[in-house]
Amino acid sequence: MLSIIDIYKTYEGKPLLRGISFDVHEDETICLLGHSGSGKSTLLRIIAGIEKPEGGKVLWDGEDLVNLAIHKRNFGLMFQDYALFPHKNVFENVAFGLRMLNLSEATIKERVNIELEKVKMVNFAQRRITDLSGGEQQRVALARALAPHPRLLMLDEPLGALDKTLRGQLLKEIRELLHETKIPAIYVTHDQEEAFTIGDQLVLLNEGEIVQHGTPKMIYQNPKNTWVSKFLGFNNIVPGKVTSINPLVVTSKYGDFSLIIKDNEKFSLKQEVKLLLRPNGIQESSGSENLIYGKIIDSIYLGQGFRIFIDCLSTTMEFDVKGDYKIGDYVKFSIDPSAIHCFQSD
Repeated sequence: MLSIIDIYKTYEGKPLLRGISFDVHEDETICLLGHSGSGKSTLLRIIAGIEKPEGGKVLWDGEDLVNLAIHKRNFGLMFQDYALFPHKNVFENVAFGLRMLNLSEATIKERVNIELEKVKMVNFAQRRITDLSGGEQQRVALARALAPHPRLLMLDEPLGALDKTLRGQLLKEIRELLHETKIPAIYVTHDQEEAFTIGDQLVLLNEGEIVQHGTPKMIYQNPKNTWVSKFLGFNNIVPGKVTSINPLVVTSKYGDFSLIIKDNEKFSLKQEVKLLLRPNGIQESSGSENLIYGKIIDSIYLGQGFRIFIDCLSTTMEFDVKGDYKIGDYVKFSIDPSAIHCFQSD
């Protein structure tokens, strides 16, 4: 299928993409995830043929597409602003790409109706684009991208302009549609929730480089470094030093932490490391192991419980609890060893 090999791109003399490589397999959705400016959209434009890389290859079944015209790639592209034609109605917007293929009017009508049915817009075929809501325009743009039967679908922040409730609803529909059509897809977003919902594989980008690539489960359970942890919302990072190998014990300014990991041998005594304390891995404790203690300085209700913020030796840490603790309370929690992740370095 699609292979991206060692792609380089600069902007105003500064590196924008630095050696990007990954594959998209059949029936697979790859999610490019990262902050604004990380190079996600530029990479998508290179794959689409809108821009050319300064180095590297874009291969489809072994054929290099770098010099192939956009319209010959047979890739579908959906932008954040939808890029619909305001002077055309819904039917004509979806039919636009099909007319460029010189299909018969009967075939065009059949395909347009099928795609509008998929996105629940078949009754809006004659509606003007300017009379549609943002969510309805998003559906039309998706139908237009799917109508030519592309061999790859690319979506660039497609839900960025929608409110949270509608975004969640349409995200579920896009996920179901991709599974139904079995079209390989590349989905660009800066939103972790979107990425984890829709991606079979995640490619995390930071400053033009791939920081980590894997399944949502693998990345969530084993973030590669503290940047990935913080990007995923895990902010409890504790520096320390290895004081025991088997079992693995790390000594920090908060005390000693015992860890449960499979590969203790990759660590050495006195090695400086960083620990991630997962926010959902705590319980009240009167013991002396894996302790975090301090004063609650804030508490946010999240529906299933509370996110509390604790001042621990002048460092703010955040944890998820069921109980309704009060601001100003002093607490002592024990961290489950399985909820502690250890980074050798960044």
